[in-house]
Amino acid sequence: MSRMLVVDAQGEVFTSGEGGSFFRFDPKTQKLEKLSIQAPAVPGREPWTRVDAFLLDPSGLIYGGTSDGYLFRLDPAHLTVTNLGKALSQYRVDGLVRSSGGALYGVGGGKDDMARLFSYEPSSGAYDVLGFVDVNRRPYYTWQAYSIGAMVCGLDGTVYIGEDERISKLYLFYPESGQK
Repeated sequence: MSRMLVVDAQGEVFTSGEGGSFFRFDPKTQKLEKLSIQAPAVPGREPWTRVDAFLLDPSGLIYGGTSDGYLFRLDPAHLTVTNLGKALSQYRVDGLVRSSGGALYGVGGGKDDMARLFSYEPSSGAYDVLGFVDVNRRPYYTWQAYSIGAMVCGLDGTVYIGEDERISKLYLFYPESGQK
């Protein structure tokens, strides 16, 4: 099973598991159900695909990112999955947030690669690769993120990106200015 869970507007819990399949837990009936829908995957890698990030949209739709680097939209009411493609050529989508303007921001890349930030505009379906997650304040210091563990969007629109390594750093991204 994936380590990621999301609760929809009706209080049902979704996750992914074997072969990228989705599971739904209904807290009222206390039943776990394997659904007939699957997360997008690179052909041939379906058995190893899982969801690494979920985001509940105010519309009730659920956005997610997979271990293969695909972004998708899950409609919990109709139990359909729409593959939105890959923002990055790397594997993994480690985090997703929604800005107050409606754009989605995500971080992806493998554990051995530098993390990359991207945006997705749901109204147009357009991706924008925003670059590495790094801070360059030479000659004083320079930091590059490799392993992202969490993302959240603050009330003021600032995107907070947290590493999950032993000596981790917190990165701030300001979508309005594009400054990292």
